[in-house]
Amino acid sequence: MNLTRTKEILEQLVRIHSEKNLLDEELKDIKEVVEQELDGVSYSDLNKIASLKAKQKLGETISKYNDFVDLSEALHG
Repeated sequence: MNLTRTKEILEQLVRIHSEKNLLDEELKDIKEVVEQELDGVSYSDLNKIASLKAKQKLGETISKYNDFVDLSEALHG
């Protein structure tokens, strides 16, 4: 067992989990803003679209975005 390498990996994992916790808190804050300020907007839909875009699935993202806009217009039209 390589103790030095194990320690390096552990430190890397701690950094990643710390960053993940901060990002999870940011997502929670954004969800609250959407629910409080954007009546009729689905946080879940926005989050899915953002995830697809971040993963560079542009065609799929555009399709989902268009579906979202169509639904929004139908609800508020």
